This record gives sequence, structure tokens and C-alpha cells, in this order.
Amino acid sequence: NIARVEVLKGPQSALFGRNSTGGAINIVTHDPDGDEVLRGSLSYGSFDERIAKLYLNGGDDVVAANVAFSLNRDDGYIKDLNGGPDRGWVHTWALRSKLRVRPNDSLDLILAYNRVERDDTLATAQQPFNNNTVTRNTPGVILPTRPNETSGLGGELNLVQDTASLTL
Repeated sequence: NIARVEVLKGPQSALFGRNSTGGAINIVTHDPDGDEVLRGSLSYGSFDERIAKLYLNGGDDVVAANVAFSLNRDDGYIKDLNGGPDRGWVHTWALRSKLRVRPNDSLDLILAYNRVERDDTLATAQQPFNNNTVTRNTPGVILPTRPNETSGLGGELNLVQDTASLTL
């Protein structure tokens, strides 16, 4: 459902806020229209990764809507040396929807809503770089020596994000 990708070089603080001093990437999605569209995909990958995507669009010249949904789940790939379950797993789902109302040629109203829910242990799985860790000389500590291993207890990142906009 991507209409275009805009790559804006240099400081973009005036348009996108203070954290865009090095530039910005703006992904613009399609606005709803009268074309009836149904697209979907399913994929399966390494570490039991499952991805499902669905896109719907339809309506007429006055009222149209579209919905995009994606689901991504995997079982993780970072071995816990303390005997716990694998870390580095990601469970994410996202919904993006737009409603467009055009009662006449001079008024175009677009209401957009997005929701993302993400749970993962990838962000919290500590892995030392070249044995560079404070615990390397502590007796009894299991220290990872290869990539994709961890001995930290870590935690879990839980994110819920809702955004909405109205364009006239």
C-alpha cells in the first residue's frame, strides 16, 4: 500500500521535529479510492518465522476506505546459556486504515488511524562484543563466546502505539 518513499537529506527539523537533524525517510501510503482491491500474502522462514499481510481498498467517489494489516511472529534465535528459552523472538501486529469522504469537489476529508503492538526479547538480549563485559572476570558467570548467545536475564519489550490524523 505504499504510494511513494521520500528520502529527505539534511536537517528536517522544521517539518519533522528536532530528532531529524540528519534527514528523514517519509513513507507515503495510498489514499482510499473507488478501486476494489484485495491483496494478501503468507510467508514462512527461518526460526519458525510466520508473516501474514492483508490489504483491502474499496468504495465509491464519495466514500472510500482502505485497511492494511500485518502479523509477524518468530521463535527467536539467541540461545540462552542459562537454560532458558531462546531469546530474540518478535511478535508484532500492525493495523493501518484510512477513510476518505468527498462530499463535493472542494472538500476532501481523510481520517487515518494506525495501531502497532510489539512484544520482543530481541531488544533486551545482551550479547558482549569481543568478550567486553564487566562480568568477564567474575567466577561462576557463564559468558557467551559465540554470536547469537546470551547469559543475561534480559527482559521483554512491550510496545503499543496508536496514531491518528485528520486531513482536510
